[in-house]
Amino acid sequence: MENLASRTAQTRARLIKAVTKVFATAGLTGATTREIARVAAVNEVTLFRHFQSKEQLLAAVITEAIASQSQTLADHKDWTQNLYIDLKNYAKLCNQWRSMKT
Repeated sequence: MENLASRTAQTRARLIKAVTKVFATAGLTGATTREIARVAAVNEVTLFRHFQSKEQLLAAVITEAIASQSQTLADHKDWTQNLYIDLKNYAKLCNQWRSMKT
């Protein structure tokens, strides 16, 4: 059963990565579920098993982005208390996260 849960999580992660890429290039209105499924290398039916609409896909992308940013902000050991340096480092981390997702 754990193997199924792992595969489900991997498929979901691929879908979120694909939707991030497709939304970035085509926009919310230009993106199609068919293209998102193609980029994720899954059947469109599989996409709809995980997410019922493009809006749910967008919500998942936003939720993941917020969680990632919250985790970055919560890691206080890297803060220098110098606003310029800390904002610069935060921007680098956001860029790294964004690069990994696309």
